[in-house]
Amino acid sequence: LWSVFRAVHRGEGPRCVFLTGASGVGKTFLALWMMRRVAELGLAIPIFVHSHESGAVLHAARRVLGALGARTREEVRHRLARTVPLWVGDEAMSEIDALSRALAEDDESSPTWRERRVSLRRGLAVAARRRGVLAVVDDIDANPDAIDFAEDMLDTGTPILVVATAQTEARARQPEIAARLERFAARADVEEIEVTPLPPDAHRRLVRELLLLSDSLAEEVERTTDGNPLFAVELVGDWIA
Repeated sequence: LWSVFRAVHRGEGPRCVFLTGASGVGKTFLALWMMRRVAELGLAIPIFVHSHESGAVLHAARRVLGALGARTREEVRHRLARTVPLWVGDEAMSEIDALSRALAEDDESSPTWRERRVSLRRGLAVAARRRGVLAVVDDIDANPDAIDFAEDMLDTGTPILVVATAQTEARARQPEIAARLERFAARADVEEIEVTPLPPDAHRRLVRELLLLSDSLAEEVERTTDGNPLFAVELVGDWIA
């Protein structure tokens, strides 16, 4: 993750790290850890898209642009006029009208998703040129709009790193989405990494040292969870509750 981020930061173009694997192996944890570290160090503007949510892409854009809660185009424009120059400078002021229309929740003109995509891509491209963007698209397989968003970010030609996650079992249930993701993963600017269950030694260390279990309970958890860190944590959490 860091090596790809450094390549983006050096100006080698937008990239995507596509984390795939079974549910619970740590894909989202890795992506969020990377996003938080980048935000803490001030290296890029963080964006999180939870693809299971309705309107997840627009919600994420409203949040990062400071427009959450603003419903009309005028309200959104007022928010953007205050926040956008702080992180992208005056260069983005020309994009405010288009962004306001794209982000408004009850605009009478009701732009299509295609029109919104164009505005978001242009607005975030301006932001990326100034500071860089790291966008985490969690469970990209859950929403075609999330795939659109990831592709749009890669097509900007600006310093953007997309970290996308997808569940292997979910892709198997959705042939059309699986076909799109196969094409997405085949792009030259996408690197697919399979996140596998923890090796036995690492899983044993998680169970025994982090979860602080007795030997007998630890052995039971190790057998039951079979290298799945999320399952191990949730199982112990259920026992405690």
